[in-house]
Amino acid sequence: NFEEENITQQTNVKYQNLTSIAQDPNDPTHHFATSAGQGLYEFKDLKFVQRYDYSNSPLRTLIPVQSNPINYVRCDALQYDTEGNLWMINTQVDSVIVILKNDGTWTKLHYEELELAPNFTKIHFDAKGRLWTNSKRLDWNGIFVLDYNGTIDDTSDDIHRKRSVIVNQDGVIYEPYYYNCFAQDLNGQIWVGTSSGLFVIEDPEDFIYNDDFTYTQIKISRNDGTDYADYLFNGIEISAIAVDAANRKWIGTSSNGIYLVSEDGQETLQHFTTENSPLISDQILSITINPQTGEVMIGTFLGLVSYMSDANTPATELDKNNVRVYPNPVRPEYNGIITVDGLTRNAEVKITTITGQLVYSGHANGGLFTWNGCNQNGKRVSSGVYNIISTNAEGKKAIVNRITFIR
Repeated sequence: NFEEENITQQTNVKYQNLTSIAQDPNDPTHHFATSAGQGLYEFKDLKFVQRYDYSNSPLRTLIPVQSNPINYVRCDALQYDTEGNLWMINTQVDSVIVILKNDGTWTKLHYEELELAPNFTKIHFDAKGRLWTNSKRLDWNGIFVLDYNGTIDDTSDDIHRKRSVIVNQDGVIYEPYYYNCFAQDLNGQIWVGTSSGLFVIEDPEDFIYNDDFTYTQIKISRNDGTDYADYLFNGIEISAIAVDAANRKWIGTSSNGIYLVSEDGQETLQHFTTENSPLISDQILSITINPQTGEVMIGTFLGLVSYMSDANTPATELDKNNVRVYPNPVRPEYNGIITVDGLTRNAEVKITTITGQLVYSGHANGGLFTWNGCNQNGKRVSSGVYNIISTNAEGKKAIVNRITFIR
């Protein structure tokens, strides 16, 4: 929807290689986008406004001695903080962290361990306002965290740490070539995807302050009568991670499609590839989720696809007026799932007959519960009216909806 056709003519610089985009939290019509070679672009009402490079901002060029250095202003990983300051990474120069502050002024931050670092994919601010980012490859790769104590311009109280070597809970050492991605889940744990597999930072405080910090590799029991277990996704290149409203993890790989695993990673719930789904490529580049609808947007090597999942943002309170059951009635020709929407997190849902006989039960994923219309023996229910009894996770409030099946 952005008007991009004439940007090259307006700037006399080829408009290409966009790497990241951010929407102004105070103005949904205001956007910025970074380029892997041409700096930072500003848009308003979907129209191009201005391009920023070393001539009008603190952004720097990688190769200033070149005849056309403007093509080497490399930017990645745009993100706004809670104060409305726009953070970005100006890669492969001395001070890679650059901030366009909410008052329109600029500043940049220098940390020795990030000098000349390339290929950042993401900036994330945790609940305590600390910045997390990843340098993807080469000699600078790893996870970096910065606690600037809410004072951008005063670096005297900054605490920062970068780790490139992974030691797991069993003392196994990994030195991944690629640190592709990371995501923080609803419990505060940070899941890290690398070319060596999947790793978890269980306690971010430990990552920052403990010199003997270890990552966790999730172990999956073989269930063969032995005590043996295997590390989840060990040796598989993880290219993208997203967390849905049920705290489940969507894990993209570089060559084997996309997985959905349970909150703790112990159960694989879905595995989509080009062979068993409409996925158009098994090389996953990015994943993001619309928390209100549960739609999972999947960026692949061949383009964008989406999947409507069964989890969305939960309600804060169980309210019958906000709970929807659809389709209702369920007509003879319909064989799809029935959805109960508007629930609180982890709400328990029971389907019963009018006389109170239990037909089916389960828990909401985020604020969504889905049912295939079958009883617990897998048989489609008969015609009639059924109660849908929803109870919040604390068991303190319950509401009843009704659904009609027509056979």
